Amino acid sequence: MAGCTSAVEPLVIPLRPGIGGTLLVRVQGDVSSALRHVEAQVEKLVPNTPFHYTFLDDFFHQPYRAEERLGQVFGLFAGMSVLIACLGLFGPAAYTAERRWKEIGIRKVLGATVAHIAALLSHEFTPLVLLAFLLGASITYVAMDHWLENFVYRIDISWSMLTPTFIYPPRPHDLFHDPGHIRPGHLSCCAWCEFP
Repeated sequence: MAGCTSAVEPLVIPLRPGIGGTLLVRVQGDVSSALRHVEAQVEKLVPNTPFHYTFLDDFFHQPYRAEERLGQVFGLFAGMSVLIACLGLFGPAAYTAERRWKEIGIRKVLGATVAHIAALLSHEFTPLVLLAFLLGASITYVAMDHWLENFVYRIDISWSMLTPTFIYPPRPHDLFHDPGHIRPGHLSCCAWCEFP
């Protein structure tokens, strides 16, 4: 078993009576009691022979362990980078909402909705998020295409696979920077009177 990195080659399984030593057993239920039973039967048939066993799912899973570990490491680092990026957006968003506090109050008094205020304040972050998406999508495209070159049977990466990461709501930048923007939008008009 070489995994997905090697092509499937022709295979011949000859029948040679008298040559063997491997027994395949399908087990359902309690594995430990089934192993004890098989070991007892082997001891009866071939005494004084050591009993070694392996599981086929472990055998078939072995070539993919490195890919599994790689996926876990990339998942961990991707989660950490998204968290750091969202925290980086939250600070400027809170600062912008605080800086434009009086403007938000005037707009609120004149009848602006929370959605309108959030859209007004997030307008200056949208180009930065778009730039970050284009940069990240380009790097992801090249890295994934390079990684998939190791596989014999592979798919081709297209840009349409990457666009849902930007379009799919809720986007992380909305979740992390809108609370700083929407909080002023929810205040009543009386709260704005406290500011000189």
